[in-house]
Amino acid sequence: MPQLPRLDLYLAAGIAEDESQRERLAALGVDLAAARAVREAAHRGTVGRGGRATPSALIALFGRPAVRRVERLAWDLVLWPEHRFECAIQEWGVDGGELVRRENGAPEPPPNAPSTVAATGELLRPWHDTRRDVERILGDPLQGTSAYPRASYDWALRDGSAVTCDFAHGLLLGMRAAEPAPPEPQRRSWWAFWRR
Repeated sequence: MPQLPRLDLYLAAGIAEDESQRERLAALGVDLAAARAVREAAHRGTVGRGGRATPSALIALFGRPAVRRVERLAWDLVLWPEHRFECAIQEWGVDGGELVRRENGAPEPPPNAPSTVAATGELLRPWHDTRRDVERILGDPLQGTSAYPRASYDWALRDGSAVTCDFAHGLLLGMRAAEPAPPEPQRRSWWAFWRR
């Protein structure tokens, strides 16, 4: 495989946090040491400013974007040719960005959302679908956790269960049945304290 662009290496380093992801990236020909080096350099400089990078600094780091608008920048990718890495431009700078499908590649939502975890697994494709694709199919998530570039969100399904989807830079890495929420402790009404 030819030398990957800095942006692809940067994204690969954010995805390569567990062994299965590292193996998959290595099978694609990604030099993981080079990816880590690009990510570390980016975090020491442009990106490591608390998410307050400027558009010109990101362009200097990742090269000329394919899309440059007032509200966003987007770069084409080699590892994910059907996707772009898109960053929103805010008053304070540029956000962390995420992988999104190119305009003509977004899936159409099915007529009915999947009703079970198994049906969801048949419909969504890890390493291809994005957070936006999952929201288009399943709607708004119930809850989630995020520590950029990683995020996990839970979606309610029609059978009463829930599915947890894991992402890195907005790319779906995997899904599983959501852990059931712990039961709420029984609380006595305020007036029960005065009752004897």
